[in-house]
Amino acid sequence: MTNYNFNNWNLALAKNVPRQINSYDCGVYAIKYMEHILKPGVTNWKDCEDWAEKMPLFRAEIAFEIF
Repeated sequence: MTNYNFNNWNLALAKNVPRQINSYDCGVYAIKYMEHILKPGVTNWKDCEDWAEKMPLFRAEIAFEIF
């Protein structure tokens, strides 16, 4: 088993990160956060303010990718 020393990990705080406004979109938000963070270049969360409105589209995209 690998021993990870979490005290040496870098921590970055981001401003303007989109927030979930209901109790059921947490998984989709987690996926979208990971997709956004993994994009090359500077992460600009300001471009993600409309995520709550786009949740039906995001769910459909995820279902399409799975199936």
